[in-house]
Amino acid sequence: MSRLAQAVELLDQALADLDAKVERIAAGAGVPGASQQEVEDLREERDALSAEVERLRTENEQLEDFTSDVAGRLDGAIREIRTVLQH
Repeated sequence: MSRLAQAVELLDQALADLDAKVERIAAGAGVPGASQQEVEDLREERDALSAEVERLRTENEQLEDFTSDVAGRLDGAIREIRTVLQH
């Protein structure tokens, strides 16, 4: 697993933890005295983190595609070099 994929996975887990905390607070089972503003702030933070996770997933997919393309080109170049050296 690439480092970026690991980072996305960790961020996704942090997002899930934050989401659970927001729901506990909203249900009154979280931090005593939590105001509605604090709950709203946590929801906004959750939404921002969710957007970041999605951005990182997209970036990871793009990097994997790029890496695959580069590997294919390198393999082709190596084959051509070997062909030239054999003649």
